[in-house]
Amino acid sequence: MLAKGYKQENVSEWWVSEKLDGVRAIWNGEKLHFRSGKLISAPGWFTENFPEQLMDGELWMGRGTFEKLSGIVRKFSQIITTGNRFVTCYLSFRSIQEH
Repeated sequence: MLAKGYKQENVSEWWVSEKLDGVRAIWNGEKLHFRSGKLISAPGWFTENFPEQLMDGELWMGRGTFEKLSGIVRKFSQIITTGNRFVTCYLSFRSIQEH
């Protein structure tokens, strides 16, 4: 779900949350990957408690760190290391139900 342009709408009754800028990651029940399908190499300790169901979310490292995080996940084969925890969490914003 990508963002759309704002059209002078009445938003007085909307619920709003902070936009946490991360790198989009799809969990297929076994592996993390980009929307393009390219694998994101995450170690077992990071994903060991993820559910078997599909999830759509983002890898997030902190406020103001998008450029650094984006470079890390695209350059390194083992992007999330135990010794130097680059990525602090996976934020799931929706579960995907397969039919």
